[in-house]
Amino acid sequence: MHQPRDRTGKNTADFEAYFSELEEIQQASKSGESNGSNSATDGEDDEARTPEGEPELRWLKEAGLSSIADSLKDGQILDDLLLDTATSTLTRTQAEAVKKRVEKVNETLRNKQRQESRIPDVRDIFPPNQEHSNITYTDSRGVSKRGTRRSRSRTLPEGLSSEKLLSKYKDASSGVADSVNSGVKILSLTHTMPITVPSQKGNYDNFLRSQMRDSILDLQSSEDVALRQDDLLRSLSASLPNITIARDKLGITPVHFLSPKDIDRVRQIALIELTAMFDRLGLSFQPVRKSSRKKYKDSGIFGVPLTTLVENDRLWRPDTDTPLVLQKIISYLEENGLDEEGVLRVPGSTGRIKQLREEIESLFYEGKFKFEDLRINDIVGLLKQFLRDLPTPILTLDYINAFAMVEKIQDRKKQLQCLNLLILVLPDIHRATLKLLLKFLGKVVDHEAKNKMSLNNIAMIMAPNLFTAQATRKKSPDYAELQFAAGTCNVMRMLVKYHNILWVVPFRMTEQIRRMCEVETKKTKDSKSVMTLFKKKDRKSSAAEFDAQEGVIRIQMPGNEKISNTVRLHETMTAGDIVSHFTQHVVHPVPETPFKRTNSRRRSRRKAFERNGDTSGLMSQLAPNRTRYFLYEVGGNIGQRCLDPDTNMQALLKVNPNAEWIINAKTN
Repeated sequence: MHQPRDRTGKNTADFEAYFSELEEIQQASKSGESNGSNSATDGEDDEARTPEGEPELRWLKEAGLSSIADSLKDGQILDDLLLDTATSTLTRTQAEAVKKRVEKVNETLRNKQRQESRIPDVRDIFPPNQEHSNITYTDSRGVSKRGTRRSRSRTLPEGLSSEKLLSKYKDASSGVADSVNSGVKILSLTHTMPITVPSQKGNYDNFLRSQMRDSILDLQSSEDVALRQDDLLRSLSASLPNITIARDKLGITPVHFLSPKDIDRVRQIALIELTAMFDRLGLSFQPVRKSSRKKYKDSGIFGVPLTTLVENDRLWRPDTDTPLVLQKIISYLEENGLDEEGVLRVPGSTGRIKQLREEIESLFYEGKFKFEDLRINDIVGLLKQFLRDLPTPILTLDYINAFAMVEKIQDRKKQLQCLNLLILVLPDIHRATLKLLLKFLGKVVDHEAKNKMSLNNIAMIMAPNLFTAQATRKKSPDYAELQFAAGTCNVMRMLVKYHNILWVVPFRMTEQIRRMCEVETKKTKDSKSVMTLFKKKDRKSSAAEFDAQEGVIRIQMPGNEKISNTVRLHETMTAGDIVSHFTQHVVHPVPETPFKRTNSRRRSRRKAFERNGDTSGLMSQLAPNRTRYFLYEVGGNIGQRCLDPDTNMQALLKVNPNAEWIINAKTN
């Protein structure tokens, strides 16, 4: 059988699954089944018109430093004292990342002030024509100057030669390892050592040389290109090590175990830490900006933004964080397709997929669409189309390029740290949807013996559906396309392999959240407007501190806010022990989930569905939520945290003596 070859004659069969998926995506787009709305090229013109300093101001606001951003936007140049105060809860490397952005905006303000104060020159009104080399003019010192037309490189920025570019990369990469290692240790990993990624041989300087070589006109021999392609293929064949998270006395904290306000704090810290790490590694990423003029669907299923889709679905299930239709599709595949050979690889029928899509759009919310006796490959096709049609991809326009850049990091441990941070900065609904998808893909890998779908197969097939495809299907893919394919596939492999540990908030970051809460509490207490309020609470705080000194906590059961049960802690008592003691006779825990307010349009839509369709049929098709009781840490130096059952309560009490302890049910 003839194998595809690239322009160097090198066999590229290893990438065939990836490019076959690209071809399927391209055909679906042409036939109108996939609108391709998550293209990376949308909105590039909008980004080009972004005023200087605006990206830094946007970054400061997203990092929770709106006060700094507002001051800079008003034209105030911030001094070091104000910056030190604003970054007092950050680490040294995080503070450096903030100061770098602030200095960029400060420099923009200084340039603007200099321009406004400069005496107008006649050349500002009648600038010399640079296109005519025979025109001369004389400056104020009587020196004659001649306008010339400079030849500009088509591959490098103006005024930047290859030698200057390499020098710039050397400066950026000097001391990279020391600087990164001195920052926050994002993940506590065990059973592993820092691993050099096989796809990037040699030291960082050699890697940067190869990156520079790829960005300019390639005059290397075909043999050299083939060797670099061998590196890409070798990176895909390298096995990923098994990695776990080291246990901590205070317990592991998945991000969804925190309150919404604490999750916002996590997102802000993670963004600053992520930016600091990219700065130290000499890497950068730009968000993809779409045109603000484009309108998206606010109803239906396919082509609806994730946030809108979940908000509509909360009419039926108020506690859902992921689209109900996606839950049902994945549930059907898990029940019927995990043992199907080539479950993700073999394409379904285009006609049947189109018909199923139309039926789901019109019948799903009426409870009339039945997921029964459907072909597995057709449902897989629906899943892929759902992902591709999202106006904003799961990885979001802000961070999809950053996910792709992770492959450029040489060390496997730092790659995982960056992926952990990127997942933490995602919006809640996008993060939950990504977790749902990766959990399903992990189950597909677990059934590899029967479905013949290895981790590499899954990565090559799903990467084009999650990452914006920058390459089109060609008979002879060039090196840039192979590099992009290998990079995104490697990132996809890591996302699937390590999906169980990437959603955990690092221990050091939890400590930072506690410091931020303490600072905010102190500011509130120092405010004269609430002094009287806090005087009334002093007695309660004093009682809690006294109990903590005695090693005693008061447990509050759900529904009995006024009644608390006293527990004396010992060295080995865990949160799970306390929950088991108080809930051993409780059956069928039901968590309280507040029903969110909805606008009149959505309420009327639900009433219409209830009149015209069998809404009970819809709910009966969805898997019931499983609930368990957990012990919650509330208040003190944190907003709210659902505790890992292995949390040592005596150690936690020392960290947060003023917390309240509540047992409540949580949906898994």
